[in-house]
Amino acid sequence: TWILVVAIFALMVKKSRPALFHLVKTFFKRRIIGMQILTWSYIGIIVWIFYQLGLWNMSMLKDTIIWTLFTSFLLIMNMMLSKKEQPLKNTFIDAFKIIIVFEFVVNMYTFDYFAELVIIFLLAVIAGMITIAEREPEHHITAKFLNWVLAIWGFYVLYYSIKKIWVHFDVIEWSQTFLDFILPIWLTVLFIPFMYGLELYSVWGNRRNRNKSIR
Repeated sequence: TWILVVAIFALMVKKSRPALFHLVKTFFKRRIIGMQILTWSYIGIIVWIFYQLGLWNMSMLKDTIIWTLFTSFLLIMNMMLSKKEQPLKNTFIDAFKIIIVFEFVVNMYTFDYFAELVIIFLLAVIAGMITIAEREPEHHITAKFLNWVLAIWGFYVLYYSIKKIWVHFDVIEWSQTFLDFILPIWLTVLFIPFMYGLELYSVWGNRRNRNKSIR
């Protein structure tokens, strides 16, 4: 919803239109479209295999689409822009960090739609303020305070979610809940070979272009 609001606002502001159109145009470049088709095809094959194994069903379609449109794209971008020596190894480790348990628990029960809209907006503003405050040494106290605000809010949401799980413990379908929990994990882990292939292709392409320029 907020992405749609920002996009409409960008269209209404004359100065921001060229940047927005340039961004949209970038996504329709042949190389980007080709990469997305390959990505979606690879994920589709993985999902089909897990469907045949009984580890995926149609109730997981929404989360799969969201992972495909956002997480897979971010994983590829992070790999390409990463300055670490072993970006794929770090991605694999991130898939098993304890934070995924926290994220899953707090997303099992959410607030109502309009409350979520307000919460997301406020959290985005606070996160932006922290980013700006951390750039200047004299504002580190402000950044520290805002980080505490986010931490307190995170603990409250965790408490709220655990309370809801406790109340509805008997009616939760735990087999489906487990499948929902492991979905982003196995998608991430099995996506790593694909990213490795992209990395090798990128290195090969760079060497090929370098050799052409030398000739």
